[in-house]
Amino acid sequence: MFSPPIIFSIFSLPALIAVGFGWRQHTHLRRVQAQLAQERQVTSYHRMSSQNADAGILVQTMDGITLWANDAYYRIMKRTPQEVLGRNPLSFALPPDKTPEDAEIKAFRHDNDDPTSTKIILRENIRGDGKTIWLETTTSFQVEDGDEERAILVCRDVTNTINRERRIKAASDKLTHIAAHDTLTGLANRGEFLRFINQEMTKKQQQTTFGILHIDLDNFKQINDTHGHSAGDTILVTIAGRMRECMRETDLIARIGGDEFVAVCTGLHSLEELEEIGKCVIEAVEEPIIWDNRALRCGISIGAALSNENIMSADDLLVRSDFALYDVKKNGRGRIATYNKELYVRHTNERCIAHKLHKAVQNESLAFLYQPIVGIASGQIRGFETLVRLNRPTGDLLAPTAFFPVARSLGLMADIDFLAMRAATNLKAQLNAADFGQIYITFNVSPEAISHPDFASRLDRDILSHALRCRDIIIELPATITQQIHDNDSAIKKAIIALNKAGYITILDHFDCGNVGLGHLAKLAVSGIKLDCSMTGSIRDDHKAMTIFTTLIDLCRKLDLSVVIKSVEDPDQASLITDCGGDVMQGFWIAPPMPEEEVIPWLSANTDCPGGMASLSKEQLIP
Repeated sequence: MFSPPIIFSIFSLPALIAVGFGWRQHTHLRRVQAQLAQERQVTSYHRMSSQNADAGILVQTMDGITLWANDAYYRIMKRTPQEVLGRNPLSFALPPDKTPEDAEIKAFRHDNDDPTSTKIILRENIRGDGKTIWLETTTSFQVEDGDEERAILVCRDVTNTINRERRIKAASDKLTHIAAHDTLTGLANRGEFLRFINQEMTKKQQQTTFGILHIDLDNFKQINDTHGHSAGDTILVTIAGRMRECMRETDLIARIGGDEFVAVCTGLHSLEELEEIGKCVIEAVEEPIIWDNRALRCGISIGAALSNENIMSADDLLVRSDFALYDVKKNGRGRIATYNKELYVRHTNERCIAHKLHKAVQNESLAFLYQPIVGIASGQIRGFETLVRLNRPTGDLLAPTAFFPVARSLGLMADIDFLAMRAATNLKAQLNAADFGQIYITFNVSPEAISHPDFASRLDRDILSHALRCRDIIIELPATITQQIHDNDSAIKKAIIALNKAGYITILDHFDCGNVGLGHLAKLAVSGIKLDCSMTGSIRDDHKAMTIFTTLIDLCRKLDLSVVIKSVEDPDQASLITDCGGDVMQGFWIAPPMPEEEVIPWLSANTDCPGGMASLSKEQLIP
């Protein structure tokens, strides 16, 4: 085999040892140099990061004295190293009203053991140029060589963020305020009122008493219509401000309608205390309001109710105050009415009527009576008036004067009149079948019914279904309906004209009541009037009154208008009316209202033979 040659090194052993030692020393030197270079690089990085950072950095002693700050801090605070180093920022960085006293600054110490010391602190600062900014500061702690502890503060300028959040919050607060307040008066709106009163209802369970003032402006519509909406708005804003001044800090006043306000008064002890607040409001509003160099006056009416253990909800209290307000409006405005025991009795009665009325209309169980209308001179029975009544549990009947106000407030007037229409046409059909075809039937129609879009079509339908003629049914309108007719475009006036064109007869009932003048007879296409016998009360002893009464009857004859005198109670009244020229009468003296089943027997008993008209003489009717 071939063996490689042995090559001997030219170096001796001592030389080899020396070379090895030098190599190791060179390697260590290079390692040290590399480490130093790396440390210099890190230091450079630290310097670069601290000097070019967006956040300000402070190194402080534990008593808050600044030892070092980076360029960013000087830039953020608009200050020089001479203003910062060797000082506690508490002495120069806070607004004057928030800068601590010198003793407090001197006593300041960072506390590494306090867990809250490392939390983020948001604080308002003031720059060297006087501008206010917000800094978000975090603190950490480091121990230097020699066991010296330092505080490291990192400060970020978050002014833009704070301002943006403030704008968002301001917008949110504004939306919240708008959602809870009336835009015109600045008062709470209905939603805020309900929230507040429900909150008070919860407190009521803790024996806290509160009350409601239900406030309505008197004649506000007249001011609005006369002077315009600008004047109306001025009235609302001014009165709202005056009412607010009468309220206490714990109270709330809200605008819940056009000219309707509600005040919730808390912490009350009696109904009298609530009433005193209401009187204060009335007095404050009585002062004239100057608008466009004019002194405008707008009074108020108030209904007051106090919470108690019987009131289970906010709606109950609101209903009571509303009932008291209704009492004020009905008996003279410009005052306050409190929901006391007397009103409670009346309110309970009306609520009972309302319940029965709703049920009667829904079940079509209203009672209808019929009172004859007689021509005195001829003794001829002309017709019957349909009169509505409400059944009572006691078996007696309630007159319209007792339940019509409730029906009107519930929006049931048109429904009642439609039922009366049906009752009238049903009776007329029975009279025709019994050979009393010459007798007409009247029924009363309210403004709510005649202006109803279905009134004419329903009447036509009932007439056709019973094979009747239009003149068989006479429509009695309240004379006060003329007050609702302001021009030729009035829906009521158009409805009356349409009815007359269709062949129906309309007359004005209670022509002698209210603000109804003779001029209205020329404006409306009516065929006659009805006078209440109360008008004749003074004519016996008053020559002028008798002259007016006689002239009115004579005028109607000349205008070809029929006249019916109603509510004739005795022969003396009948004789006096006859002497004044009256002929057609109606009242208890002739016959009381009777149910449907008694009409035909009564007619039969008061005629010579079934189917013939009575030929009763004046002497027979008037002893």
